Amino acid sequence: EFTMDFDAIMGRFILQHLSDPVAVLGRLVRYLRPDGSIGFQEYDFTRVSYSLPPCALYDQVHSWIRETARHAGLDLQAGMRLYSFFLDAGLPAPQMYSEAVVGAGPNWIGYEVLALMTRGVLPLILKFGIATEQEVGIDTLASRLQEGIVSQRGVARWLDLISAWTRVGSYK
Repeated sequence: EFTMDFDAIMGRFILQHLSDPVAVLGRLVRYLRPDGSIGFQEYDFTRVSYSLPPCALYDQVHSWIRETARHAGLDLQAGMRLYSFFLDAGLPAPQMYSEAVVGAGPNWIGYEVLALMTRGVLPLILKFGIATEQEVGIDTLASRLQEGIVSQRGVARWLDLISAWTRVGSYK
């Protein structure tokens, strides 16, 4: 058994993939030193990402990603469920924070990042029949996203990223 104690344990986009995140949190906390901290960040896929004015392609790409996550069995509400995950694992109530990336203009890196995320899940998009390669058009996706937002002087908003953290104290 691994016996090293840690000052902090942090995880990002992990619990949403697990069938029993509460059990995993309960096991992880055993490796924390007294007064150690534990924190996680997860997406909330249930809040719709959007653009204003609406850009159909931007909204469609986020729909593909959300549907892919759903088909892959991810917990689409893991971010909003962090509070109950912590409590159910016997941890002190966590502090929480929510943020969403918002961007605009021709130089915003978000177009490229969203295209890279889409490229990463493209095999699953195709496997689950969510979209075709032609619909996605991965090689030109970033430039089409940029054109769709910039041509309307629009602003784009991503998924909510929820953070939760707590100091364990005398949990053990």
